Amino acid sequence: MIQLIEAGHSYKVHAIKGELKLSLDANFTNDILQQGLLFFNLDGNDVPFLLNPIELKRTLYI
Repeated sequence: MIQLIEAGHSYKVHAIKGELKLSLDANFTNDILQQGLLFFNLDGNDVPFLLNPIELKRTLYI
């Protein structure tokens, strides 16, 4: 079984397209972007999401 590490949290949906604003631990940001995959814990289940990131004004929207 894969061990997951908490690397941040989500706190806001942005714009009409539903981009998610995240607060990520700086130690994990490059690894997360390189893998292109992030897991969210939804109702006790770890659910994988593929990322399509864009960067705007030093804020990363996914």
